[in-house]
Amino acid sequence: MRPTFAAGRLHRWAATILTAVMAVTVLAVTPTTAQAADASDFDPGYIISDELFFDGDSMTAAQIDWFIDSKNPGCAIGRTCIENYRENVTSKSATSYYGCAAISAASNQTAGQIIAKVAKACDISPRAIMVILQKEQSLITSTAPSTRAFAYAMGAGCPDTAPCDEDYAGFYEQVYYGAKLLKGYTLPHSTHYNRYAAGTTSSIYYNPRQSCGSKSVFVANQATHALYVYTPYTPNAAALNNLYGTGDSCSAYGNRNFWRLYTDWFGSTTVPGAGQVEAKWAEEGGADGWLGDKVGDLEQYSDNGGGLVQAFDGGYIVWSKKYGAHVVWGAVLNFWRARGGPESNLGWPREDNTRTSTGVGGRHQLFAGGLVVATGEYGTYKVYGNAYKRYVWTALTEGSLGYPLSNLYRDPVSDLQAQDFEGGTIFLDGGDSTWVPNELREKVDASGGLTGTYGWAELPRRYGADGWYQEYDAAMLTWNEERGAISVFGGMYRAWLSYGGPDGALGWPTTGMGRETGSGAAVQDFEHGTIYVTGGSKGWVSPEFAEMYARSGGPSGVYGWPGNGGIEDPSNGGGVRQEFARATLTKTEAGEVISVFGGMYRAWQALGGPSGELGWPVSSLYKDAATGLSAQDYQHGTLYTSGSTYGWIGSEFVPFVSEAGGVTGNYGWPTGAPVESTANGGGMSQTFRSAVLTWTEESGVQSVFGGLKNAWLAYGAESGVLGWPTSGLYRDPEHGFAMQDFQHGTLVTSGSRRAWIPAQISTAVAEAGGLGGSLGWPTAAPYVGDDAVSMTFPGGTVTWTEATGAVVTLG
Repeated sequence: MRPTFAAGRLHRWAATILTAVMAVTVLAVTPTTAQAADASDFDPGYIISDELFFDGDSMTAAQIDWFIDSKNPGCAIGRTCIENYRENVTSKSATSYYGCAAISAASNQTAGQIIAKVAKACDISPRAIMVILQKEQSLITSTAPSTRAFAYAMGAGCPDTAPCDEDYAGFYEQVYYGAKLLKGYTLPHSTHYNRYAAGTTSSIYYNPRQSCGSKSVFVANQATHALYVYTPYTPNAAALNNLYGTGDSCSAYGNRNFWRLYTDWFGSTTVPGAGQVEAKWAEEGGADGWLGDKVGDLEQYSDNGGGLVQAFDGGYIVWSKKYGAHVVWGAVLNFWRARGGPESNLGWPREDNTRTSTGVGGRHQLFAGGLVVATGEYGTYKVYGNAYKRYVWTALTEGSLGYPLSNLYRDPVSDLQAQDFEGGTIFLDGGDSTWVPNELREKVDASGGLTGTYGWAELPRRYGADGWYQEYDAAMLTWNEERGAISVFGGMYRAWLSYGGPDGALGWPTTGMGRETGSGAAVQDFEHGTIYVTGGSKGWVSPEFAEMYARSGGPSGVYGWPGNGGIEDPSNGGGVRQEFARATLTKTEAGEVISVFGGMYRAWQALGGPSGELGWPVSSLYKDAATGLSAQDYQHGTLYTSGSTYGWIGSEFVPFVSEAGGVTGNYGWPTGAPVESTANGGGMSQTFRSAVLTWTEESGVQSVFGGLKNAWLAYGAESGVLGWPTSGLYRDPEHGFAMQDFQHGTLVTSGSRRAWIPAQISTAVAEAGGLGGSLGWPTAAPYVGDDAVSMTFPGGTVTWTEATGAVVTLG
């Protein structure tokens, strides 16, 4: 029983040649090993295998020259033999008609170099060429060859019934012409292609004298066909019975001698793989192994480079010249056979049938035309071409794609070739290939596949521990267990990429794209913010502000278009702020989201924003109850605006200003910011149009205004001789002078007059009637020393020492 396949033509061997081949298994494994020819092994229909005959690279020039030297016993004195032959060779153009490649010109070439060049160009075995040189002119072994022997070395252009054609005279020309004829005969366009055609039975004469008769020969292969066209005679019984001598008058020896010489010099002319099939069988345990006994004969195929197939009880051993011997069995074998075996586009196996190690288990096997994967759960499928290259890139069954679930098919959505796997689908577009994970496939199909809205896909990559993301021409798709598949596409995708994509400030998408009702802008949430896009406008909102911004109407609301995200600002304890077209939104660690906009925003910015003296806002905009002006509280004070006028009041002073009628009341608008001072124990002051407000730990908030304000400032304010105020304004009970106590004395004003009385003597001065009494206004500034204080008045002098206290001296 022979192996059968679904398509193609089966090429048979005669049983006699099979027997002979199997009998010389060891020699067949090493075809260069010489052996004595046995006429019983000669098959007129299979003189030499295609694998051996059409093998132009089987020997190098050096190996050919070595072989010639080994066969030539030495040249007669004064003669030229093939071992010392040299010739300049001319260039030859490539010829598609004969199937030979180009040959470059070269000087002083040996016979081995000439044979190697021609063999490689025309893909004719250098062994076959040397055998023909020997059978035609005995050139390989002759010690005294004639000039004619070199001139017509291959017998090419030398018909039996006419002289040799001088156009092809010369060793190089003969080798080239003979090789290209042998190659050309095998090409379908050749006029000789159907003469003794391979795969047909032909009547072949024994001798040029047709009266000697002919023999019906099934010509099994192209090499045998070429030899018969080249030398159109088959040996008769007499020639075979005297294999190394002569037969009778009807004998012809050309093809007999070719076969005999090749066998003597290089070993079996038949398939070299037969021995490898035997060796592989033995390796698997022979008839006692899992393959069991042979079923039928060894079969030869010329398809896809040629090879052998041997059926066994448990499977097949398949040999090809290119890939050697491999076992094919089980579901993979059934799949291969159903598609035509070696005659199919799968061709010959490149490796053994192998058990997969992942998932549901199964077997896979690589063939010249693709990978076959078989599992009990999913079935058997072929992965080939660019799909196979992509599958290899993903680590085959052990990678993300897992096992195939289909053969290659035409995807109805994208109209591209596709193949499904456990983990996704491979898509092919000409020479390009990619794959889409199952988790993203529904989204891709809904957009029109890889030829739709999203466009072609780059290779998917991992998103987190168990998710995916994949970049397309016009989109990015992501998937994880928590959020499912999310797409970012169109203008939103371009905006996201401009912000750095998943590696930028926004991170990964968390929702699909929607529309903002007011402006119609596209809106989509990401890990670290929300993007808005419409027309040529784009911007993104930090998560801290996204909810408030959306509630306010988004881009069409009070804040307008966002800038590009929030900014972390460490100033004044730190916080986050984001600029919008008409406002700034802020948030500190302890606070809520607060907006600053309009004139208040401009004033705050003019004062330095969150890094200025006011710091971060701590309240929303409100109407000041005392004045009706716009006001907003900040970390270090309250900011008031009225048209283009603005000012701020330190937090310590706000209640007092409000009680005094606010910035339009007694104190008026602030003319400067609160100032901290370390003088005289430290404190804070702020100047208004009509007053100065101060604060110290000891005295709290005090106000200094009117003439007292001007006098205090003239005396150096808190850094001067008086220090910080410790009381508010009061009046001399008898004379109505304006008075105010300070750390180091009392300040008194009356019209343009002003004076200050050191604290050490102020009580004594008051008891003496004050500045309106008998002492009067001082005539000079007080003396204040370390151990004594004194002050001169018109009505006397007041002095103070630690020992005496304050003493008034009148007169």
